[in-house]
Amino acid sequence: MTAGQLSSRQLPAPLGAWARGAGADLFLSALIVLGAVVCFFATTVDYYTESDEKFGVKQLLVLAGGLATIAVGASLQVARGARTWAEVGRFALIAIQIAIIGRVIRLYEIEARVFFEVVTNLILFGFIAHHFITPSLRPPLFFFLGVSVIVMAIGLADPTAAALLIAFALGLVAIANLPLSLRWRVPMLFTAAAGLAALHVGFVESNWARLVVPLLASMFMFRMIVYLYDVHNGRGPKDWWARLGYFFLPPNPIFPFFPVVDFATFGRSYYNAEALTIYQRGAGWILRGVIHLLIYRLVYHYLVITPGSVSTPSEFLAFIVTNFALYLRISGLFHLIVGVLLLFGYNLHETHSRFYFANSFIDFWRRINIYWKDFMQKIVFNPTFSRLKKMGAPHMASVLGAIAVVFVATWALHAYQWFWMRGSFLFTWPDLLFWVLLGCFLIVQTYLEEKRPKLAPAGARPLLGPQAFLVLRTACTFLTICLLWSFWTSHSLASWLELLGESGVMPVLRADSARTLADWAVTAASAALALFMLLVTLGVTFGLGSPASQAKRQAITRPPARPMREAALVAAGALALLAPHLFPERFSIEAQLVVERIASNRLNTQDQVALTRGYYEDLTNTNRFNSPLWETLMFRPVRGQVPPDQPGFRMRPDYMRVDFRPNTVVEGYGRSAQINRWGMRDEDYALEKPPGVVRIAIVEASRAAGLGVEQDDLFEARLEERLNAEHGAPGRRYEVLNFSVHGHFPLQRLMLLEERVLQFQPDVVVYFGGFREDSSIHIARQYRAGVPAPYPIVDSVIERAGLRRSMSQTRMEALLAPYKYDVLADVYARFAEASRQAGATPVWFYLPALDGIDATNAADRAEQVRLARAGGFVLLEMERVYEGRDVSELRLNVGDYGHPNAFGHSLIAEALYNQLVAASQAIGLDLEAPSDDAQVQRNGAQRR
Repeated sequence: MTAGQLSSRQLPAPLGAWARGAGADLFLSALIVLGAVVCFFATTVDYYTESDEKFGVKQLLVLAGGLATIAVGASLQVARGARTWAEVGRFALIAIQIAIIGRVIRLYEIEARVFFEVVTNLILFGFIAHHFITPSLRPPLFFFLGVSVIVMAIGLADPTAAALLIAFALGLVAIANLPLSLRWRVPMLFTAAAGLAALHVGFVESNWARLVVPLLASMFMFRMIVYLYDVHNGRGPKDWWARLGYFFLPPNPIFPFFPVVDFATFGRSYYNAEALTIYQRGAGWILRGVIHLLIYRLVYHYLVITPGSVSTPSEFLAFIVTNFALYLRISGLFHLIVGVLLLFGYNLHETHSRFYFANSFIDFWRRINIYWKDFMQKIVFNPTFSRLKKMGAPHMASVLGAIAVVFVATWALHAYQWFWMRGSFLFTWPDLLFWVLLGCFLIVQTYLEEKRPKLAPAGARPLLGPQAFLVLRTACTFLTICLLWSFWTSHSLASWLELLGESGVMPVLRADSARTLADWAVTAASAALALFMLLVTLGVTFGLGSPASQAKRQAITRPPARPMREAALVAAGALALLAPHLFPERFSIEAQLVVERIASNRLNTQDQVALTRGYYEDLTNTNRFNSPLWETLMFRPVRGQVPPDQPGFRMRPDYMRVDFRPNTVVEGYGRSAQINRWGMRDEDYALEKPPGVVRIAIVEASRAAGLGVEQDDLFEARLEERLNAEHGAPGRRYEVLNFSVHGHFPLQRLMLLEERVLQFQPDVVVYFGGFREDSSIHIARQYRAGVPAPYPIVDSVIERAGLRRSMSQTRMEALLAPYKYDVLADVYARFAEASRQAGATPVWFYLPALDGIDATNAADRAEQVRLARAGGFVLLEMERVYEGRDVSELRLNVGDYGHPNAFGHSLIAEALYNQLVAASQAIGLDLEAPSDDAQVQRNGAQRR
C-alpha cells in the first residue's frame, strides 16, 4: 500500500464494503461535480446578473465552499486507495496553471466576452471534475459540458436559438446512426442540409437561422464526413457518449472556425498516455495559443499595412510578410482549442508545427493545418490513389493524380465552408489560382524528388554547406509562400498585379505610365528573383547545395515529456503575461499603451474601413479567416446589407449615389423600417414648420438611421418624446427629424442638407462625427464611375492625389487618405455656413464606436473636434456616452462595434438630452435643466 493511502480493508466492515462498491464511486463523483458547479456559479454569477458589484466576499466564500467540497471528495478517494497524494498534488499544480492562464485570457480579452468570462471558468472546473470522477462518467460529463457551452454562450440571450441548435445537432447525429444502409442515410443528411441551406440564404425567413446555422455547420460540415467514413469502416469509439461528445466539443460554439478533428484519432487518443502528462501538454498548448494570438494582435494593430498604401519594394516586402503573419490567429486558436481537448484526456497531436520554417512546398503542406492535411489524406488522397492503382495507373502517376484531386477538393471545400460560414457562394480567381498553383508546385516537387538521385555525384563540391543551404531554402520557401499568400488574399487578380506595379516591384505593370528601360530592367530582375526562389523551394540547387541536404526532412515528433520543466515554463510564461497588469508602474507609458491595445479584441483601422465599405458592396473578399472581420460578418443577416439589393434604397446618378426611397420599407438586420414620403426613416412630418414648433434635424448615417432597431427605440424618437414631456407647453412643441441615410459619407450629408434638410426650416441641425468621416471611399468610387464632383475641394484632392481612372478602388483610397481632413474641413465649413444662413444652429458632437476611444482613434477624434470648432459648429460632449458599458450590451450584432442596439440608443438619447440642456443658451433652445429629484428618478430607471 502506497504511503498516504488507507485501504478500505482497514475500515469498519460496513464502511469497507461500501468503500469498495460502486456506490462510493458515484457518491464521490457527485460530490466533486457539485463542488465544481458551486465554484463555477461563484465565479460567473456577476456575468449573468445586473449587479454592479464585482467578485467580492460572498462569491469568495461560495468559491471556498466549492473548492472545499472538491477537496473532501479527492481526499476520500485517496483514503479509498483510488489515488495518491502525489498525484493529487501534481494535478493541483496543473489546475493552478490553467487558472492562471484563464486569468491571462480574461485580462487580454481573448476572443468573445462569454469565453473569457464564463467558458474559461466552465472549462477549469469541468476539467477538475472530469479528472476526479469515476472514468465511466467522464464521457457523459464531456458531452454535457459541450451542451453547457451552447447554453452559456447563446442560451440565456436567445433560448430559442440554443434549443434549436441542440435539437438540430442531436437530430443530425440520430440520422447518421440510423440502422440503415449508408446509401439511405447520406441522402437523408443531404435533405437536412438542403433545408438548413434554405434557411441560411434567406429563402425561408428566420431570425434565429443566422446564429444557429453557422454554428451547426461548424460542428458538422467536416466532422460528419469523417464520422460516416470511419464508422462505415469500423473505426472510432463505439460508446454513444463518446460519439455525442465528438460533435459537441466544448470549445466549438465559441470558435466557429474549428480544426477538423479526426473521429478515429479522437477515440484512439483518449487517455492513451498518463493523464497528468496529457493535461500538462494541454496547458502548454493553451498558453502557446494565447501567445500566438497576442503576437497576432501586435502584427494586426501595429505592423500590417493596406495594399493601397504600398508604394516601394520595401513596403511590398513588409506587406507580404505581415499579411502571412496574420495566420498566427488561426494557429493560436487551433492550439488553444486542441489544448482544451487535451485537458479532457484526448491526447491529440499538434495542429501546426513551425510552418514558418518549412523548407519546401511539401514540408509546408505537412506543417500548416495538419488536421486538414490528415483529413484530405484520409477522405480524398487515399481513396483516389487506390482507385487509380486499380485502374492500372503506375505508382507515381497515381500519387500525382491523387495530389491533383486533393487540391481541387481543397478549393471546392473551401468554398463549401465559406457558404456555411457566410451564407454566400465564393468564387474568385485568386482563390482558385492559389490552390491550383500550390497543387501544381507540390506535384512538380514530388516528381522531382522521386526522379532525383538521393546522393550527390562523386566529386561535386557545392558552394554552401548543408546547414547554410537549408537556411537559404527555408528563406526562399518563406518568401515564396508570402508572395502566394498575398495573391490569395487579394481582392482580384487585377488588384494584385496593380500592387506589383505601384509598389515598384514590377513597374511595367503600372497603369497609364510610360515604360522606361529602367522599368523593364527592374521588372525582369524581380521576375528572375521570384523564379529563383520558386525553383529553390522546388528543390533546384543551382550548385549551391547538395540534393541530400534538401531531400532530408525532419519528422514532426514529440519531445520526451518532462513534467516539472514543462509546468515551470507554462507557469512562468503565464505569470510573465500577467506582469503588465499586476505591476503596471514597472512598465513605461509606451509599453502600457501597447498592452492596453492588444488587450482588446477589436477591429484594426484596415478592417474598420473594410466594414465601412460593406455598406456599398458585399465583403466576399474577406475569405481567409485570418481576421476577426469575417466573424463580424458571419452572423449578419444574409439579406438587408447592400443598398442596391434593397427596394427601400434608390441608386442615383449624381454624387449622392444612394438614399432612401420614399414610401417604402427597408429590410435590415432582421427588422423592417418604414420610410416616409420625404425619404426619411421617421414619422410623416409636414414640410412647413407649424407655428410654435422647434425643429431639430439629425444628419448622420447608419448609426442614427438605426436599421435593426424599432422606430420608437431610436434615440431621436426618445429625445423628441422627452423634450415634449419635460419642456413642451401649450403652443410649444418639439420635433426631432431624422434625415440620416444608411451608408452616407460627409460629402453626401452635406448634399442632403442643401437638397432636403433646410426645406424643413430646422432650428437646430445636429451632425455626428465618428469613425465614418473619411470620404475617400466615396470620392474614389464616384471618380471611377465618372460622376462629376459637386464641390471644388473634391476636384482639388483628386488632382493632388494623382488619381487615374484605371487605378483600383483600393489604390485610389490610399492616395486620397492624406487629404481626408482637407475634404472634411471643407464639408464642415460649408455645412455650418449653410445651416446658419438658413437660420439654424449647427451642432456637432463626436459619437465614439461602441468600444470607446483609444490610442488608435484619439488623434482622429481630436482632429475632427478641431475642424468642427473651426468650421463654426456648437460642440457637445458625447465621448463618454458608452462609458462603463460592455460592447456586448450595446451592439446590434455579434462583432459589430459601430451600430448600437435599442439600449445603446437609449444611452445616446439620455446623453444628448443632457448636453442640449447644458448648452441650450449657446444653441438657442432655451431649455431648463430638470429638477434634481426628476434626474435621480430617471438615472435609477436608466440603470434598471
